[in-house]
Amino acid sequence: DFNLIVDPVRINQVVTNLVINAIKYTRDKNAITIKCTSDKKKENFIISVADKGKGIKESDLPYVFDRFFKSSDMEEIGTQGRGLGLALSKEIVEAHGGKITVKSNYGKGSMFTVTLPVYEEDY
Repeated sequence: DFNLIVDPVRINQVVTNLVINAIKYTRDKNAITIKCTSDKKKENFIISVADKGKGIKESDLPYVFDRFFKSSDMEEIGTQGRGLGLALSKEIVEAHGGKITVKSNYGKGSMFTVTLPVYEEDY
């Protein structure tokens, strides 16, 4: 059991954005993995969304959470977007005291991870 203090609408917005992006960038209907777990000390709740899509170029990784950032790959694969989803997701997660990160292997896929602090009640 985990206790989180979150705005469920906003956290749903973050997870939905990550899943939609994974679907959008995954070729040939490859698997998308959504995993919920905790860290070893059970201090954080962790949500990860991984895909086996094209991945993100290493040169683009530092900018994926910037407002209005669009990779040049978006045009190549015919996807549309305003470059706001990941920036807003980052703002929402950070407002909850958490963090969002990305790991990517270009040509093989990406994994976005949201880490949210677990609420500890003192009795």
